[in-house]
Amino acid sequence: MIERIRKQRARLVASLPSADRELQMAEEVGFNKSVIKAKGGIPITSFQQEPEETGTELKQFKTVLLTGSLLTDSSFSQIFQISATVLGQSNSYYQCSFPEVLKKSNSLNIASRKELMETLQLKSSKFDVSKEGLLNVYYKHPKNSSAKTVTEKDLLLGLLIFLQGLGESVVLFLHNKDTLLPTLLAKINHYELFDNFRTIVHCCCDLSGLALTLRMDNLWSGKDHPNLRAIAENVDGCNDKEISQENASSVLGTTLSKLMQKNELTIQRVLEMSNKVSLVQYMTAKVNVIKAVKVEFKARKPDLVELIHSHQAFGTSTQVQLIWTTLEEIKKMLKSSDKKSASNANVQDTGDADNQLKNTAAAKAKLLSAENWETKTYKCFLAPGSTTINGDESKSLELRVPALQLRLTELRGKYALVEKHPDFSLCHIESEPSTIQKSDLSMFPIISVTARNTTAKILTLDSKDISEPIATVRLTVD
Repeated sequence: MIERIRKQRARLVASLPSADRELQMAEEVGFNKSVIKAKGGIPITSFQQEPEETGTELKQFKTVLLTGSLLTDSSFSQIFQISATVLGQSNSYYQCSFPEVLKKSNSLNIASRKELMETLQLKSSKFDVSKEGLLNVYYKHPKNSSAKTVTEKDLLLGLLIFLQGLGESVVLFLHNKDTLLPTLLAKINHYELFDNFRTIVHCCCDLSGLALTLRMDNLWSGKDHPNLRAIAENVDGCNDKEISQENASSVLGTTLSKLMQKNELTIQRVLEMSNKVSLVQYMTAKVNVIKAVKVEFKARKPDLVELIHSHQAFGTSTQVQLIWTTLEEIKKMLKSSDKKSASNANVQDTGDADNQLKNTAAAKAKLLSAENWETKTYKCFLAPGSTTINGDESKSLELRVPALQLRLTELRGKYALVEKHPDFSLCHIESEPSTIQKSDLSMFPIISVTARNTTAKILTLDSKDISEPIATVRLTVD
């Protein structure tokens, strides 16, 4: 029976796709000349056929304390942060991935976007023009200054390089395997990196299992597992531990070392008492949980995202409600503002009229808020010809928007926010929504604006004399 399973496994491995690129190891890593391949994933269901792998005792290995955090919503799960530290050594690895939900950040309500960035401890650079619509995003690490986020795949490749560079087989030691490991293994398999990961990682175990074996039952509340802080404070005999993602792996290592010293345990004995399982054994036992992880990003707008830290109690998360601004909402605001303005003309009572004006002003202020419009601006120029505006009067002008010429078919009839260009000072341009239209006299899109002459003198605006932009427009968010 075992021989038949091995033959099936051999046929499966032979059918795997070949690698399309190789990630070279750093020159200073001299223990092993092998490379990490970017291919080699195995369908999760195939792990049900694997024989036991942990029957032989591992003589030489490194214990790596692994912590991390996840971002998840109703349609997608992502590894947000990973931290790995070698027990008893200073070797460590830390990386943060770019949250996929931020690819739609321009469509987020400004207050919601701010709350999300603060919760994730992220900041963005507004000076990156390498890719249209994308900003550099940095994680605000409290000790290592700021670190630029990377793709989720690069985060995992970096972890593999770190583990392989240790020169020995690795035992992963987590706070609770079930918090981080299912998503980690699902993602590694998704990016076809599992074969590489399995050759490095011999097995995994957790502190929760060790604490339970050592009869620290008082830390459990029913079926609820304790968080890392509860175990660490119990071991230290204090109640003032502060644990964050930045120091979680360090606290995990310190707590493990103290438990080993207090109970006179060797690391081999610790593994036996800490729910030690191989990766294949774990995937076989948790196959349904791992298959349920949503690894493919879908361009949706979730109502909330959850931030899950592996050092917290299993099932605990921090939720951030997301409020999205849509074009339909902007249109409703415009219609509401127009109705209130029309009702003002029919109000006879002075007091009622004042209240209506206040309501209209409030609606207009809400409409002009930055959360409804994209951050990118497009320059508007005078149409050919000359226009005269009498003193203390306003006049409607049609401005050209050359930068939107190629998108005219897509944007015709759409709303845009008009604002005065900061370098134009001859007259005042009202900040107001307007619609993009097609000109009968020009190939460029046009947009109507209201220009007000704030002086008592007659003002002439001639396109021959004024070649600089006089206004800008911002499009509505998606």
